[in-house]
This record gives sequence, structure tokens and C-alpha cells, in this order.
Amino acid sequence: MSLYLTKLQLINFKGFAGQNPPITFHGPDGVTPGSGLNILVGENNGGKSTIFSAIESVRNFVSMG
Repeated sequence: MSLYLTKLQLINFKGFAGQNPPITFHGPDGVTPGSGLNILVGENNGGKSTIFSAIESVRNFVSMG
């Protein structure tokens, strides 16, 4: 069984102060090759690593539950 992250909204997480707009991820559709591939692009110190840190926190919480 696979689980896919479809949306992530960071609220007061590290450098993301306050409520930020949700980040939408696109999962595989089972038809299009490469569907489900999400790429984060941005400037240095723009929060890309913080997004991965948030995803890791969610992953750790789900695996404990």
C-alpha cells in the first residue's frame, strides 16, 4: 500500500511564519509516465529544505501512529 502527499500547509514552522498558502503535490495517475514527480525550485534560503523537513516530520508522525 502506498500513501501520497497531496497537500502541505505550513503554519509557524521554522522560517514559515504565520499561515502560508498550501503547497499542492501531484500524485501518479497510473497512465502518464513520470506523473507524480514533483520538483521544488527556488532561490537559496527560500525554504525548500524546510518543506522537506516538514514532510519528514509528518512521515515520522504517521509511522509512529
